[in-house]
Amino acid sequence: MQLDRSKILLIDDNEITNFCNKDIIGDLNIFNEILAFTSPSETLDYLKSLFENKEDIPAVFIVDVKMPEMDGFELIDEIDELFEEHDFELMPLFFILTTSNHKRDYEQFDKTPQAKEYITKPLSEEKLKEMLSKFSFLS
Repeated sequence: MQLDRSKILLIDDNEITNFCNKDIIGDLNIFNEILAFTSPSETLDYLKSLFENKEDIPAVFIVDVKMPEMDGFELIDEIDELFEEHDFELMPLFFILTTSNHKRDYEQFDKTPQAKEYITKPLSEEKLKEMLSKFSFLS
């Protein structure tokens, strides 16, 4: 198992946001597969199935902060624990996507080392390219 650089995973409880973000990401022609989930539990179930089937993990995750089931930071912590349980040492790029500019969210971001960038909605091609370039994802 490894990180699959041709896959990106979106987690946002708003289906319209996921639809729009899939469209924006698709226009860049960087990823072969754009996966989207509307709940953290669906995301965790999907990742568990990848581990069970020994399939590759998407290399990039874009995670919404405010979701009813658990917030994006809690989800990243759960994913981190899942990876540790399976002795998977590689870590995808986690980008936080939010409408919030609240100080509390920035503080939580600073306490979540797995989260690499904090992006204010809406996502744009420029923002995504900038993030991916910053982490040497684009050649």
